Amino acid sequence: MNSKDVKYIVVHCAYTPPAMDVSASDIDRWHREKGWLMIGYHAVIKRDGTLEKGRPLNKVGAHVRGINSKSVGICLAGGMMASQPTPEFNYTEEQMIVLRETIDDWLKAFPSARVAGHTDFDKKKTCPNFDARLWYETAQSNYNVWRLAAEIHRLRMAGLDVVMRMKKAPSGARYAEYSIAG
Repeated sequence: MNSKDVKYIVVHCAYTPPAMDVSASDIDRWHREKGWLMIGYHAVIKRDGTLEKGRPLNKVGAHVRGINSKSVGICLAGGMMASQPTPEFNYTEEQMIVLRETIDDWLKAFPSARVAGHTDFDKKKTCPNFDARLWYETAQSNYNVWRLAAEIHRLRMAGLDVVMRMKKAPSGARYAEYSIAG
């Protein structure tokens, strides 16, 4: 894949419970069992923050129908409640730090790309269970803002019109403010 052709860095979740620390080799096996050539994601982030390589970045992925030729995909282990198969923001702080670092690196390699979640291309999906673009643009390294991005995503999936703005306090500190329209 030519770096100028990549328009999206797509964040996914493995949709696994928090105790199930899946690896790139596990997902590779699952994808091959579906008849795929190999793992569809270009990288996987395990629960402890370990970044594992998936499909080579110069190869077209298999992670979002219709945009694989213009995107790269990264998958977080987790995303499902432990007690039932329900979407949940249950990623570790280590995962979110490595996700940010990886996206930062990939944006250097793919400067015309923008960050998105799988749900941005398939509204039937909640994956990765938070607003990836909003998180990347606002979160920096604050875990509470990551959780806020997940809550806003949940409210939007419920059909509410939620707006989030970053503001600056007189002290210079940045904070997030959100409102629900209607």
